[in-house]
Amino acid sequence: TLGTVWLPEDDIKPTDSLPIEISRGCIFKCDFCSYELNGKKKFDYFRVKDSLVEELQYNYEQFGITNYVFLDDTFNDSRQKLKLIDEVLEELSFKITYETFIKPELLQAFPEQGEQMVEQGIISCTMGIESLHPAARKSVHKDTDYWKLEKYLHDFKYNSHNWNVGFQFTMILGLPYEPVESMKESFKYFFDNDMVDDH
Repeated sequence: TLGTVWLPEDDIKPTDSLPIEISRGCIFKCDFCSYELNGKKKFDYFRVKDSLVEELQYNYEQFGITNYVFLDDTFNDSRQKLKLIDEVLEELSFKITYETFIKPELLQAFPEQGEQMVEQGIISCTMGIESLHPAARKSVHKDTDYWKLEKYLHDFKYNSHNWNVGFQFTMILGLPYEPVESMKESFKYFFDNDMVDDH
């Protein structure tokens, strides 16, 4: 239930994007991550709906805020969390936009998440691609074939609805088995890729 209460002296402007946690912790245990709150059990780490509604409504009434950065380690980690946000947004008298971190593999597993997040107000997301190199991806328990995933990312960004969600990709340089030349090739590929807005 713990939220953030912004004060007048914080000099919040209506055009600001405020940080907010929808949940605290992460259900995943990625090999490269040493975050203390990893390995959470599903659904025991979400914010309470009423607490979220209260914080969003307060920020709107006090400062005119409708833009947010959801600070979750993996915002789209479950259908239940996305449903929680649907329920929170139904309670509000205004629409929000948000940026967040998402796990791209979950878009592949549950393609309907893309439309759900766009309807909620997502405008930009950061995704951990980590590497394009098959052996390096395998070393951190990612599907070895990134290219199967890219189709779903393309569908999320460009489709008949013209969503055009902003994409930031993050990579990990120096994973096991990946030579420097492969890292350079990956960098060039994403640098030249119209789908990627930032990396």
